[in-house]
Amino acid sequence: MVLGIAVYVITNKIKIIGIFKHQNYWEDLLKVNHNFKKNHSYGYNHDRLTYLRTEADILIETNKGDKLYSGVVSDYFIDMSFKLQTIILSNAKRYKKDVNGNLEIKSIPGHNFILNSERVLNINLTYVYQLKEQSSRFKIIENIIGSLFFIIWVAFFVSVIFLDSQIFNLSILGKISLLFFVSVPLLQLSAILTNLLTLRFSKISSVEFFIILAFGLPILSVYDLISFSITLLLEFILIIVFSLVTPKKTKKHN
Repeated sequence: MVLGIAVYVITNKIKIIGIFKHQNYWEDLLKVNHNFKKNHSYGYNHDRLTYLRTEADILIETNKGDKLYSGVVSDYFIDMSFKLQTIILSNAKRYKKDVNGNLEIKSIPGHNFILNSERVLNINLTYVYQLKEQSSRFKIIENIIGSLFFIIWVAFFVSVIFLDSQIFNLSILGKISLLFFVSVPLLQLSAILTNLLTLRFSKISSVEFFIILAFGLPILSVYDLISFSITLLLEFILIIVFSLVTPKKTKKHN
């Protein structure tokens, strides 16, 4: 069992690193296991997309003329020299012209439709992606992180309002201010953690870190660790620095 797990991990690492990938290029073409997403991101940052499937249009040479088939690539087989032998389509369809020259599309019954590469003239591939925020996996991660941070906020709220602690020995206005200035950074941290766990690094911006700092400084003023005037000065400096280091936005999907 341990040996089986080790072999599985090693083979997957080899796939990720790309060793011998240049030999079996069909894996890259048909299953999109490398940087194809960067070239087919449809205006989105590639790390916001998750691969769903590959759809293929395959032109076949037959004794009765060329025929076009299409479907979702479910699997493929190659020979020892890494040449394509067969390609397997699901939800396969056949295109043909009727006596009037009109194009007819007919669904091919069965779970898998197998095509032999010897008669393949050309293959047109379409890669279908989905935004990660629309996938069920992302929503599960988002709900878990959101629930975790909500529990943290509720625990903090109870501590501030109801516990007789020296740390929260503030006036009502001070407690409300503290809750407000803590809630906003918590929301930003939740968003950052969600994007990190779903590998959407392009969604993490300097704005979120600016908000965390901007709302974190007044907390120091609430506890008289720095004066209110110093807080305003630091906030002003923070705004200037942020405006200088933040690049101009380009037109792109958010």
